[in-house]
Amino acid sequence: MSTNTLEQLKHAQSSLQAERKPVSQIQGALKQAKDITQFVHLALGKENRWIFQAGEPECIVSMLADINRTNKELYEKCRSPEHFNREADRFLKMKNQIQRQSDCIHLSLDQGFYGTEPLGFSPGKAIELSLKRIKSIRDGLQQGKWVSLPIDTAVDDAAKTEVEKLYSAVVPLAGTLLNNKNVSSFDPPMTIEEVQAVYKFFQSVSRIQDLEKQAMKTALKKKSAAQTSTPDELLEKLSGFERNLKSVKLSSSKNIPDWELELDQISRTDMLLRMYLLRIPFEPLGFFHKHLEILREQKESGGIEKSIAEFHDNATRELEHLQLFIETFGSVEETLREVTGILQNLSISFGKIYHNASSQTITSTFLFKVLGLIKGMLEKGGRVADSKTQKLNQLQQNVKDVELFDAPITEGMLYALDLLGEGKNEMLQYCEQIKGFVETLSNAADWNSRKTYNYLQKAYDENAGLTSAAMVFGSVTQTCVLLKSSIKEVESMWLELGKLREQKLDSTTLYEQTIALLERDSAFSEENLQKSTEQVEELNWILDEIFGQGAKEEQRFVEELSSELKPVGARIQAQKIKAAAQKEELASEVNKTAPAAPVQRRSTSRKSAKASKSEPFSSGGKKSLYDPFPPFEMTALKEACKTMTSSEGKMIYQVLTNTHTFFTLLNKMENSFKPGAGLENELQQDLSKSKTTHEFLNNFARLKFLPHGYYNNNNAPFDYNEEKHRFEAPAGIERQLKLSASSTGSPLEVYRRLIRVLLGFDEPKTLSTIMPQQILSILEEDFMLKSEDKRTVEEGLQKT
Repeated sequence: MSTNTLEQLKHAQSSLQAERKPVSQIQGALKQAKDITQFVHLALGKENRWIFQAGEPECIVSMLADINRTNKELYEKCRSPEHFNREADRFLKMKNQIQRQSDCIHLSLDQGFYGTEPLGFSPGKAIELSLKRIKSIRDGLQQGKWVSLPIDTAVDDAAKTEVEKLYSAVVPLAGTLLNNKNVSSFDPPMTIEEVQAVYKFFQSVSRIQDLEKQAMKTALKKKSAAQTSTPDELLEKLSGFERNLKSVKLSSSKNIPDWELELDQISRTDMLLRMYLLRIPFEPLGFFHKHLEILREQKESGGIEKSIAEFHDNATRELEHLQLFIETFGSVEETLREVTGILQNLSISFGKIYHNASSQTITSTFLFKVLGLIKGMLEKGGRVADSKTQKLNQLQQNVKDVELFDAPITEGMLYALDLLGEGKNEMLQYCEQIKGFVETLSNAADWNSRKTYNYLQKAYDENAGLTSAAMVFGSVTQTCVLLKSSIKEVESMWLELGKLREQKLDSTTLYEQTIALLERDSAFSEENLQKSTEQVEELNWILDEIFGQGAKEEQRFVEELSSELKPVGARIQAQKIKAAAQKEELASEVNKTAPAAPVQRRSTSRKSAKASKSEPFSSGGKKSLYDPFPPFEMTALKEACKTMTSSEGKMIYQVLTNTHTFFTLLNKMENSFKPGAGLENELQQDLSKSKTTHEFLNNFARLKFLPHGYYNNNNAPFDYNEEKHRFEAPAGIERQLKLSASSTGSPLEVYRRLIRVLLGFDEPKTLSTIMPQQILSILEEDFMLKSEDKRTVEEGLQKT
């Protein structure tokens, strides 16, 4: 064949492709694929790449490739209205896939957060907030400071000039964007011109923020180490921290999830404990200063002789209380160490048992012994904790009655004792749960390994309280150690005061030496003071991070998100009400039209009655409810397969003449469905052992139905009514089988896909997302028609 002839053929072929218009039902999807391709090509230009997170462009390009593959297949296979009618479900699904993936790309490119602060849920809100932010930065620079930075930072003239230039350029651009309603909404998507304008605005915002970060880095390099605070200064800083923390009001907004509220409460508890642990070592200093002031005031009011006598008498009484506290804290510390050790060892041991257990070999007898041992250790921990209950109650009452310490340290002691009670309750609650598990296992001798492993997993998942109790007991133990050490320091000073009094000194000498003892500097090393200074700064930083401006910004964002989703929630609720009303209306119409006493006519012929009874599954002119193809195709397929001599051909003929069995099996399984009965491994093994095509299809139905039941189009499970033995789906909503983590399909769609692959219409790889590779290989080798049988099927269809 000459070169000219080949060129003419190619030209003619390209002309035919250009002349052929897509089927009207898919034209929108093909246009959308073309538009999104051009959109991505421009949006991912070099000038815009700064805005994306690592890996984001690759994800977008990969999704675009999926769109183009689907688009190509849709264009090539849906060549005419006849082709569309044959596989309308499939082509519409491809069309919807293109639309969904295009929407995802738009969401990423024109509804993203642009890597800037503060964040906004929509581009319009992000522009509005960012404009306020950079205006604040620019106004601060006019006054000679970076207002957003936490430390004093020098303003560079070059940076000031650049910020002014950038701000002047973006203000009019921001005004234009904020006046564009399409930028502040989600539908329709923004045009590429609008997206590029948004990117241009945020590029200037990002540059201003980079200048701010550079100024911060320069300031940190020049910043000297924090000046070491004195003990008095540290106590004052910790008192200020305590006031700030107690003034924090935890959010009560309904928009905040319960787990976040719980996390805030845990963070507050943790910060209070850390504050008390930092404060306790410095409390003796405050204790001595307080008594020094008391002694001087008493001297002014009552004279030296009276004041020093009363002071030493009071010190003798306080010494008795101090010794009682030391004894009690020492005893409690030993108990807490024992309980903490039990809980920590228990937590570690339980974790090792869980992570080394196998769902193939674990037995209910072994798990019964393990949980029994855990229950015994928890009960022992409870008994040890209870053994000191009386002393703890006595200590708590003494702390309240004896005004020996300053208010902060007294509150800290009481707070630690309250936490101790909470930790004990957590431990006892988990012990009760374990008791319930043990009782269940005592009657579970026939459990298989998988069910036993699932029960172990359930018990292990509940041990968060165990870990929490161990952490609480550990913190309280450390608090007791520090308190005992600080009180012993006070005790040693009071013992020295007692020795002074025993020397029978005159009042003036006793007064002067007592003052000297109380004014003596405590032995705090420079290293310890520096470490405490840094820890106090860190504590203030944590408070600001968790409950400061960041928390307010997060709350603002959540409220904005909630506001955006309110219309969506209203539409969903309205749709539910509408569906329920339609269901009731349909039921009432059925009741109205149902005859009170239907007249039974005797059949004139047994044969005609039998024929009418089997009509839904007939292969005549009417399409059976369960046939995967139109009637004329089903007839041709059956005729072609009927003459085949291969085992694959004979088996597929049996399937095509009994298409109802796949759906009958689903109905039977629905009547006896047990929620939560997940046996994927066993079902996959059954599928791999299938002997016939008919058995393979039925086992595939079991694999997709038994673990999950029916789902809706949004990949959410329907509720199962155990009384009616069926899944309750709203009127007009088709029930779907769960095919993979992210996809579903109606039983008829699934059945059609399987039959098409078995007949050779589609490649086996089209099932790779819903079927394990090993099973797919078995299908291809044992049940799929071979090439000769495929040609027979093609010839049979061509005759129609």
